Amino acid sequence: MSEWFGTLPKRWENRRIGSLLQQRKEKNDPVKTDFILSLSAKHGVVPYYERESSGNKSKSDLNTYDVAKQDDLIVNCMNVIIGSSGVTKWDGAISPVYYALFPINSDVNIHYCAYIFRSPLFYRNIRQFAKGILEIRLRISMDSLKAIPLPLPPRTEQDQIVRFLDWKVSQINRLVNAKKKQIGLLQEQKRAVVNEAVTKGGEGWREIRLGNLGTFRKGFGGSRVDDTENGFACIRYGDIY
Repeated sequence: MSEWFGTLPKRWENRRIGSLLQQRKEKNDPVKTDFILSLSAKHGVVPYYERESSGNKSKSDLNTYDVAKQDDLIVNCMNVIIGSSGVTKWDGAISPVYYALFPINSDVNIHYCAYIFRSPLFYRNIRQFAKGILEIRLRISMDSLKAIPLPLPPRTEQDQIVRFLDWKVSQINRLVNAKKKQIGLLQEQKRAVVNEAVTKGGEGWREIRLGNLGTFRKGFGGSRVDDTENGFACIRYGDIY
């Protein structure tokens, strides 16, 4: 197959994942930990109790989980094709659909590999290795994952790349947070202006009951499947109620 990353600098190597990373095959049976980890493309690895409300529910039987160690690269075999991977900061229990990977030797910086796994160029190209009957159930086996090539610079360059990306991502996150704060203040200002206008009004305004402006009646038929972008705008009686 043609390599997804193109031509490499001469000092870099073209290496298969299986020659760089190995899977941690440790079962949580008997139970070694009840600290469950969750993984998503958006947030990476987080404690299960901090996850967003959507997603799979944890199993009550902790014996069915695998074990991950701090600094393992956690990969969701079903969602890796949309970037669902990340390095864990904790030891913990992980779903059997997750792979816990760690370097075979000190030549590999696991955070360098993590940046590759979360790169759209990488995870969109490895989609060809995913198998499954349904689109939403595509899965990459560990054997297939091992065969995928990665660009590997010398360890010193990996470390430099990671330091630069950590700094750049941190810088971008600060800008994003600042913008979110600014947006929040503008929204608060907008609500204050609207509230001022509709509650205090202007000169010559008077108070009137909503019922004096018209009549309310239940609509005749229709459902959400009848919605169109054209025609008269309406609000369903049930939504008001």
